[in-house]
Amino acid sequence: MTLKPAKIYKSQWISWYDFLGTQPNTSRLYQDFDKAKSVAHFLKFNSIKDYKLTCKVKDKALSVAPNEKFKEDWISWEDYLNLNGCSAYQTYSKAKLATNRLKIKSSIEYSVIRKAVDLRLPSSPELAYKEQWTSWYDFLGTEDPAKNLYANYLSAKCATKKFKFSCASDYCTRYKLLDSKLPSTPKRKYKNDWVSWQDFLNIS
Repeated sequence: MTLKPAKIYKSQWISWYDFLGTQPNTSRLYQDFDKAKSVAHFLKFNSIKDYKLTCKVKDKALSVAPNEKFKEDWISWEDYLNLNGCSAYQTYSKAKLATNRLKIKSSIEYSVIRKAVDLRLPSSPELAYKEQWTSWYDFLGTEDPAKNLYANYLSAKCATKKFKFSCASDYCTRYKLLDSKLPSTPKRKYKNDWVSWQDFLNIS
């Protein structure tokens, strides 16, 4: 049976160099940033992930972490890989399909994943496709939790009455367990009709 220290000590694992007490041999890597950048442009990597997975296959002199190796000259991955010229998806439906395939669940996740996997996805899809844009929920194919909430202040207020909440903090502690249609922030959800917590919770 082959021992795998990286797996056995995964909670403490850093790298083979750290485990063996050695230093990586960087003498065979490109030492000049412009040279490394020029080679990276020539090899036409599609994304940061593509670079990290295949750079050593295409050219062993490329560093897997050029952003660390060339800290003083580093600008961005887009600059290093010449990805700024990537043409974005021309239509909302194509971009939406791409995000659905990547199973992106939030706008924050979208920002991270597009940089690593597919720069054809625009950084601000709500602006790139503003004529078709409705919401992040629609674009990512996720469910808008607000759709399942009480539609108006009076309906939600009526629902709270039977639970006899004593105050706002009591509501925040128990509302989710008692009724999934009650919002986490009713003051924000029903801001146009909001009166007070006492009124909303039917506290006389």
